[in-house]
Amino acid sequence: MRLSPLSPSIAPGTVIGGYTVERKLGAGGYGTVYLAREHEGGLFALKFLPVEESGRWAEREVSILLRLQHLSHPHVVRLLSHTLWPVAEEPEFLVIVMEYVRGAPLDTWAREVNPTARAVAGVARDVAGALAAVHGEGVVHRDVKGSNVLVRAEDGRAVLADFGVGGYPGAPGITRHPFLPGTPEYRSPEAWRHRRDGASIKYVAGPADDLWALGVTLYWLLTDRYPFEAPDDVSLVDAILTRTPSAPREVNPRVPEVLSRVCLRLLEKRPEARFADAGALATELTEALAGADEAWDVPLCDFYSVHTATTKGRASDLLAWAEAPHQPPRRGPRPKRAAAEAPPGAGAGGVDGAEARRQAPVPAGPGAAPIEDRAPSGAAPPHPRAPIPRRGRRVAAGLVLAVAVVVVVVGWGAPWQVSAPVQEVAPPHLPLEADRATAPPLSAASSVAAASSVASPEDSAPMKKPQPPTASLKKSLRNAGCVAGASLALACTSGAQVRPPPDPEDCPQAALTAMEELDIDIGDDRIGTFTGYTGSPRVITVHGGSGSIKLATGGYGEQFPGGTVLSCRLTLGERVFGRCHWARTKAGKTWPVCFELHGQDGKLGVVRKDDDNADSARIFNAFEVVPVRRFE
Repeated sequence: MRLSPLSPSIAPGTVIGGYTVERKLGAGGYGTVYLAREHEGGLFALKFLPVEESGRWAEREVSILLRLQHLSHPHVVRLLSHTLWPVAEEPEFLVIVMEYVRGAPLDTWAREVNPTARAVAGVARDVAGALAAVHGEGVVHRDVKGSNVLVRAEDGRAVLADFGVGGYPGAPGITRHPFLPGTPEYRSPEAWRHRRDGASIKYVAGPADDLWALGVTLYWLLTDRYPFEAPDDVSLVDAILTRTPSAPREVNPRVPEVLSRVCLRLLEKRPEARFADAGALATELTEALAGADEAWDVPLCDFYSVHTATTKGRASDLLAWAEAPHQPPRRGPRPKRAAAEAPPGAGAGGVDGAEARRQAPVPAGPGAAPIEDRAPSGAAPPHPRAPIPRRGRRVAAGLVLAVAVVVVVVGWGAPWQVSAPVQEVAPPHLPLEADRATAPPLSAASSVAAASSVASPEDSAPMKKPQPPTASLKKSLRNAGCVAGASLALACTSGAQVRPPPDPEDCPQAALTAMEELDIDIGDDRIGTFTGYTGSPRVITVHGGSGSIKLATGGYGEQFPGGTVLSCRLTLGERVFGRCHWARTKAGKTWPVCFELHGQDGKLGVVRKDDDNADSARIFNAFEVVPVRRFE
């Protein structure tokens, strides 16, 4: 039996339910969204959900949106209609037609725009108003977070979206697990307490759970950190249940005091200590905005500049990192290079047209920070004790910076050795989901033997005395472009153009719930092989796009045994990256899942056996398949 496609392939001009498809907007593990135009000219979003794999979840989402349809609330995404497709054949997809919101997810907006306190309070008020309306209809969202809130490009106002795991009284059950859906980092203390106590009765989320999740989201917006930090899930639950996060204003002195208090109140351990309801929160934020002064119009974080260290590291900032290891990231757009420095064939600003469009910042809207290379002249000076967070997208660049900092001389004249790349050099930040404010202080590294990391063109300073590279170093950096370092500089080399790793992506909630029911622990890897090959594993050739992978003997028990086939999407880069969203057992049972391919060296992606061809890759057909909560 074949696996259903991860997403439909629909040609522009196809008419579905009276809407003419124009282009694909995006796809995830749970659904695919296309932009379509109605015959009267209006634009709408068509969300395709595979009937066989996600039927129960799709039905739940439609039922919730139908309950909210009459609201016509400006900050709640609106459902227009729904249908099955294709109509003339056996339907494969449920199609939900919704209003098209031109903008960006809230977390992307914050990183690229670097908003002010006024703008952040405005979007938080919008979400609170949306929740008040939704809760008034008896619906609980159950997954409030940045990726499920859209910020409209035209006015900077927020729209609450994605009710795929929402709930309401009397809603038919989807999962057998007594725990509720939702993202673990955003689950409330009462939800975790229910699970810790081993209750067999299913947890019923309420409005207070949504308010807690909004508090976690607001904390990150204000500080660029999450309120709780822990190395594993057990410690995370303990932190949520017992620790009090630092006040946002203590973490970032640009946060207004009243906004800091509102955020901490949302993160009270007892539900009754939070706001009485979302309407009361919206009122509080409205009153705070009415009394806001000019300090609310200063960007909450520092902007990037040509003199700013990136989280990917620069040679000139290694010593600065050692002296100030706690410096948080910046926000806002990267400064453009001067036209004279642009490489041949690049467009304005030193990037080609496609990349320039990709890097175009989302319009800020009222109260958001201006899109500039530096903070406005009226920006507040840094607090003498608390550093100002810095925000901005982490752009993969075409250069590799090879840096050698000799601290302890082991053997003079020893040949260069290329060690595993250090992902973060200056400073060593964790991913946003792991960067929470209750984290213990990091200790500055006492020494760095060697580091290799991606740097932007402006971060690579030419060296006066280039030295010839060793053969091993040349090979490891063949496709990196121009390479420079503290005591090493390489000329530009030509090679096949390979794709970067795919962008990080949250695992759909349906998949997280399914894996939880199947007792598949995050990080508990298994051996996998591409299907279609018999005998002992050997070197094979794979191509980008879709692929099927079979789990080796053992699997994850009776419900998810060895031989289960995963439907995956492959990207060819310096390694072969793979993300698997669906699984089918030998018995024909289908599950939404989130698995990632790792090499047998434990690193993300499968090691290539060729010279990084962009069209195909040779790999050894045995690798690790790892269940994940988030695709990195």
